Amino acid sequence: MLPPGVFFRRAAVPALQTAVLLMLVSGCGLFRSTPATPPVVGTWAYVVVNTPQGDAPGTLVVTYVDGHLGGRMVVDLLGQTAPLEKASFENDVFTFVATVNIDGQATPVRGEATVEGDTMSGRVEVPGIGTFVLTATRQALAGG
Repeated sequence: MLPPGVFFRRAAVPALQTAVLLMLVSGCGLFRSTPATPPVVGTWAYVVVNTPQGDAPGTLVVTYVDGHLGGRMVVDLLGQTAPLEKASFENDVFTFVATVNIDGQATPVRGEATVEGDTMSGRVEVPGIGTFVLTATRQALAGG
């Protein structure tokens, strides 16, 4: 006959070993959690205010694929769509570059905006032309 408590100790050892093994394996990155989708992801109707051609509306589509931000900027005034390059989101600030064709020249438009819920405000810099105010509102999903 076993002394009292021996059965418990023997039964607890495999459970303890399993728990320790899971802690070690998770520390090695085999059970990494998926990073949360940044709140900037979505479709935004924007306006760049007071450009030389007047207010310039368009659409920003921000995506998050395999842990990387991307998407596209539709510039209604120019009739162009440009991929978002160097897109990042940190401390509620979204930054990006979108290269568009202005007067036959590839022009990197740099944007920086603070995201607060379903609004975004900041600025875009267009080399050789100026820096302008950017405002945007998140668009509702179709059927939502």
